[in-house]
Amino acid sequence: MSQAEPRAQGAPAAVPAAPREVTLLDLASVVLRYRRSIVLVPLLFMAVGVFLTMQSPRTYRADGAFVLQDAGNGGARARVSGLAAQFGVSVPSGGGDVPQLYADLLVSRRFLTQLAETRYTFTAGGKRYSGTPAQLFAVDAGNPQTTRRKTVELLRGMVNAEVNPMTGVVGFAVSTPWPALSEQVGKQLLDLVAQFNLSTRQSQAAAERRFTEGRLNEAARELRAAENALEGFLESNRRMDNAPQLMLRRERLQRDIAQRQAVYAMLSQSYEQARIDEVRDTPVFTVIEGPAGSARPEPRGTVTRALLMLLLGLMVAVGIAFWREMLRTARERQAPELNEFLRLRDESLGPLARRRRDAAPDGRAG
Repeated sequence: MSQAEPRAQGAPAAVPAAPREVTLLDLASVVLRYRRSIVLVPLLFMAVGVFLTMQSPRTYRADGAFVLQDAGNGGARARVSGLAAQFGVSVPSGGGDVPQLYADLLVSRRFLTQLAETRYTFTAGGKRYSGTPAQLFAVDAGNPQTTRRKTVELLRGMVNAEVNPMTGVVGFAVSTPWPALSEQVGKQLLDLVAQFNLSTRQSQAAAERRFTEGRLNEAARELRAAENALEGFLESNRRMDNAPQLMLRRERLQRDIAQRQAVYAMLSQSYEQARIDEVRDTPVFTVIEGPAGSARPEPRGTVTRALLMLLLGLMVAVGIAFWREMLRTARERQAPELNEFLRLRDESLGPLARRRRDAAPDGRAG
């Protein structure tokens, strides 16, 4: 006799249903079947996004812009350098101010460290605030060096600078939780730019003056030597009417003197200009827009975040709906196998359950 129980007569063998293609009608049916969750979940996501956005602290942005201008001697210095180069003389040009340099300075560690070490005092919302950025933003890292470093990194995220490539205008923005603080930090940035510009130009002018002074003394000696050579030649050759070689020699000496006189004049002009620039204390950039009175609240992006959360919630809701539909379909397809399993389980455990009930003292299963 075979170990396997004979299949009951008249019970056909279960044939698994062939999978069919999913149509648009099936998809629409899933959406309609779980329409409540597909509507409520995105709305819940959007509400959470709006709530979190409204809970985030508001920041206020102060803007400023400035443009560099010629110090007034750029053209003359360029002409001096060009003419002097024809005679083998190198006159340093102080270099042009690149707007990107100042944009980088605004967010440099040098400037941000000075901002971090400054004490600000202002009133906002009827309350008076006073302290350094580390105190205002409650930055405490245990030791001064780490606190300063963290404060600088915090300020780096609050200051932004960019250059208009068409006009050369340097624009910057400061964003802090208080409008008065944003304007004060922006004003200090302009002061730091002015100090850097002034000290840099004065140091460049001092270096140029020292170089030009030495070259001017050398040019004066060369001019004096050329004049002495012409003087000695004329004393030795008083009559040159019938001596073409002597006349050519005289013209060469005169031309050499003229060239050295031009070099001496140009170096003298450059030297005087360098002396003026060394003590010049006037700004060489024009403030187009100051930060005073420009603070305004920055948009929080509530609408954008709400739409993004709504889209995310819709994706999650649709995903859950199709997952539930897939589980439901799987249970329906496995219903015959599940029923057969339950029947066999009852047949196998039935005698055991009856024996346990009979063995119980009160006739009930223990």
